[in-house]
Amino acid sequence: MPESAARAAALETGEVDLVWDLPLESIDQFKKNPNVVVDSVATSTWDGIIMNGAHKPFDDRRVRRAVLLAVDKPAMVELALFGQGTPTHTMIPPGHPFYNNDIKIGKPDLVTARKLLAEAGYPNGFDLTLYTPVGRPTRERAGLAMREMLKPLNVRVDIQRVPWDKFINEIEGKAAFYADGFYSRPTIDSSTYPWFHSNGSWNTTLWNYKNAEMDRVLDAARAARTEAELAADYKKFQVLALEDPPGVIAYVLNHINAYRKNVKGFQSSPMMWLDLRKVTVQ
Repeated sequence: MPESAARAAALETGEVDLVWDLPLESIDQFKKNPNVVVDSVATSTWDGIIMNGAHKPFDDRRVRRAVLLAVDKPAMVELALFGQGTPTHTMIPPGHPFYNNDIKIGKPDLVTARKLLAEAGYPNGFDLTLYTPVGRPTRERAGLAMREMLKPLNVRVDIQRVPWDKFINEIEGKAAFYADGFYSRPTIDSSTYPWFHSNGSWNTTLWNYKNAEMDRVLDAARAARTEAELAADYKKFQVLALEDPPGVIAYVLNHINAYRKNVKGFQSSPMMWLDLRKVTVQ
């Protein structure tokens, strides 16, 4: 069933027993239905605003940091996810043992952002095109929110919605500014290294980010022998990712499933797996 409305209707009538990855706009509808259970779990799945360092103005770290400082992360969660997610520093989610709780998620710092843009040679802002993929509603809404949050910096954003096949072939890894997103990975190394290390597989096809200190920290994490060493390295990683960001990672998403009450033994997975091994339908 490709249409989310059709899936929701089928669950409500009992035509289907379970809907995996429930559309966010359907959650309130089912929370009021006594025959349906809505099951939500936090994940490290994230949407992001990509700033490609191979293109101006994002070859300047001051511009990238100014854009990040303009973002109201809690507001982004509400606007893009209808509240079904958590603000974060990077793809490491709050609640993870290596999450850096010493860094507070505060309000946008527009004063510092304007100063950074002026230092980078953009005292009057600039014009940008932000590409969003059609059919990925959270990323489309994140793009719209990003446009509004950049207005106080006089950064003028034109949104271009692109069909998914064209987005993959012509935008991802090629455009300067676009909304993208990635599912949870099974380990913290596979969640971070490919995106932030200068030789990382996703880095070299997304935002072309280069930071020697970041490379050192991620390499050290791979060589760490204790949990304490790992925690120190990944907390430093988060500090660096905010000081010199390759993009905006405002939140991690919840994974939400819904099922009829005659379904027993189902539990949502933070890896977004559909595990039916212990599930029965009565």
